[in-house]
Amino acid sequence: MDTPTSPEVALRTEASSTNLAAARDSAMLEFTRLADNRVTLTPYVTPIHKLTGFSARLGRDIWVKRDDLTGIALGGNKARKMEFVLAEARAQKADALITVGGPQSNHARTVASCAAVEGMSAHLVLGGQRPAHISGNLVLDTLFGAELHFADHLELAHLEHVAAEVQATLESRGANPYYVDLGGSTATGTLGYAAAYFEAKEQFADFGMEIPEIVVASGSGGTQAGLELGKWLAGDNTEITGVQVADFYPDFGARIGNLISRSAQKLGGEITQPQPHVVSSQLGTGYGVESSESRLALEVAARTDGLVLDPVYTSKAFAALAHTPGTGPLLFWHTGGAPALFGSQFEL
Repeated sequence: MDTPTSPEVALRTEASSTNLAAARDSAMLEFTRLADNRVTLTPYVTPIHKLTGFSARLGRDIWVKRDDLTGIALGGNKARKMEFVLAEARAQKADALITVGGPQSNHARTVASCAAVEGMSAHLVLGGQRPAHISGNLVLDTLFGAELHFADHLELAHLEHVAAEVQATLESRGANPYYVDLGGSTATGTLGYAAAYFEAKEQFADFGMEIPEIVVASGSGGTQAGLELGKWLAGDNTEITGVQVADFYPDFGARIGNLISRSAQKLGGEITQPQPHVVSSQLGTGYGVESSESRLALEVAARTDGLVLDPVYTSKAFAALAHTPGTGPLLFWHTGGAPALFGSQFEL
């Protein structure tokens, strides 16, 4: 038999709910203000459509959000983050952008293109040795006019140390550089995917649906954190699964939770103890390294639906998609990265 709720407890619960709703409304106002002042890099809504071939293969409806088709530098999720980051850099009157990443970093490629758009210089600190010949994203980095600084290895602390040296050198020359964190995954950058959540929510409303469970590649955590922030602002309960594709952080779930909290605080809100859902089953041997599962997923996506993935990010998320429990619809959030495909070796 249920125990009756006392009037005092009911009043406290109602007051708490009212306070939470008021805090969310206030945060939404600040989010709208920042969104209105972002730099437009994605001038149109990216498509959502059903993957008919893969849906038939899995026996459940699989949808895809095509953020491989954002409107700058051959697409990808980093453009959405950079819309907010670039607005912040503008406000600080920056004249150079610095960032870090792997040798085929999609993020670094996007930063380079943004610098070109803004008339800034770009300095990319990339892990590994300078190659004798460039391919994939490195071709685009060079085409956009970025200066490439190769570090010895991919350890994040080392990349950030080299980036700090580059920044100090630029400042000694009178420049005003702006450092963009790995993946654009900051309290500012995550706002890009809060906005994207609302974009997808409106698209599914046109289909007469709520947003289904989302599966997305999660490397530096900002895309997943932004989607979680958007869900909170919307007052939704959408399941969001991040597929870990990098091993930069010892506790990746805590890293994403911290980003969610900091992003909410930036808006004047508070999300207490966020618990993002992360799966690491497709990480393989680490960041930037394909696996037999990711190669198979790459081929299946291409051959069932003509969908082009990259070999180490979206293909790992697509591989995880096939193992997601349940029978209901899923939304695969395609974060782009196809240029890296042309920096890979394939056997015929």
